[in-house]
Amino acid sequence: MDAAAEGPFLSKEDFRNRTKVSKTICDLMSDLNILGNLPESNQLSLFDL
Repeated sequence: MDAAAEGPFLSKEDFRNRTKVSKTICDLMSDLNILGNLPESNQLSLFDL
């Protein structure tokens, strides 16, 4: 809850860093569509534009 209070998560990487959740748990949450359409990292891709 503290990490969410800091603002919205920008990516799965940001979520893992701020919540200290393991990559395995984050991958499971992604598979269950809990994280919605968050990108993998904070870096922009030319293909996203």
